[in-house]
Amino acid sequence: MKAELTEHTDRTSKDMSDLQKITRPPSTQEEQGLNMKGSFKKVLDLSSGDSHNAGIKPITFVRQVAAGCAYPRILQGDALPPDARLRVQKLLSHFDGGSIGSYTESCGSMHLRNTVAKFISLRDGGVLSSPEQVFITVDTQRALMVMLRLLCQSEGVSAVMIPDPAPHTLTRLLEGMDVVPVTYQLQEQSGWSVERAELNRAIQAPRGRCFPKAIYISNPGNPTGHVQSRESIQDVIRFAADEELFLLVDEESVQDLIFII
Repeated sequence: MKAELTEHTDRTSKDMSDLQKITRPPSTQEEQGLNMKGSFKKVLDLSSGDSHNAGIKPITFVRQVAAGCAYPRILQGDALPPDARLRVQKLLSHFDGGSIGSYTESCGSMHLRNTVAKFISLRDGGVLSSPEQVFITVDTQRALMVMLRLLCQSEGVSAVMIPDPAPHTLTRLLEGMDVVPVTYQLQEQSGWSVERAELNRAIQAPRGRCFPKAIYISNPGNPTGHVQSRESIQDVIRFAADEELFLLVDEESVQDLIFII
């Protein structure tokens, strides 16, 4: 048991180290290197993944609810408005001892998973979603790391199909987990769409060298901002089914998700 615990602790430490490397902003040296190598006169800071640094203000309601859950004594005063206060009380009532510090299931609080499943059913026109199939993680990077560990355990070189262009942290995450990225080109001339012919070409290219286990889709696209059409989404689903690939879909609709609790 001690050996297993030590191994788990070492793996967790490595995962956290890899995650910090993946998500950290570029260093001064890297930025200077970029300036020196580029043929441009000015570098624009797009603050990718750091919206607050770009001047976008945090949503007050979310901050208020988070503060109330983390420090329930704030409910004794008038610091929180009525809507935030009610949401905090409702949330805390679903945790043992009325505290978010209490243990929950590894896949997340059942109340939160029920709420997520209900939201998905409403969003998808009544298609049933089971809370038993909802797994809550702290962020997208952690979710991808968990899934890749599950998917890429077999012998041989594992690969994941990813778009080009792709989120700036995705390739580094795959490299850190010894997973080969197999790129498929988004079609800029048709609104950064995903085309079946390009998917067929991309998956054939590495045959014999690695084994694709999944296809990663970002919708709305990151960094392009495109939204795939219904036909394009259906093509991707059919392609994944035909090639027996796991679908890794990053739906970055944060504005639709933050109020579901």
